[in-house]
Amino acid sequence: MTLNTIGYGGVLWPAFVDALAAAGVQVVVDVRLTPWSKSAPCYRRDDLALALSQLGIGYAHDGDLGNPHQEECRADKSLAPYRQHLLAHPHTLAAVRQLLASGLTVALLCGCPASICHRLVIAEELRRLTPGLVV
Repeated sequence: MTLNTIGYGGVLWPAFVDALAAAGVQVVVDVRLTPWSKSAPCYRRDDLALALSQLGIGYAHDGDLGNPHQEECRADKSLAPYRQHLLAHPHTLAAVRQLLASGLTVALLCGCPASICHRLVIAEELRRLTPGLVV
């Protein structure tokens, strides 16, 4: 079982697709609370789902995994409130765990840089709960 994380902020579409292909991603799980991008229309839910499907990659938006504590990516914001939120709502991981259990290679998507993104908290928790998961 393999889990990847990918951020699209500042990434052009060809580089994004290349990264997914290089990792062998079969399904992208969008963990943004609101699957919308002001600056990059190709990363809006409907456009993204269509473009990925044309590449043979599945798409699912899981708003339950969105970060209700942070609307924007900001380095001065702690991920601790999200970690507490996730621990208080462990059922929100069920859909991603099911995809992983089916043997699919999954990528968690958000627009933030990895070092300040809640998708890393999700990945850490999935690694803790899923023996043999490679992140």
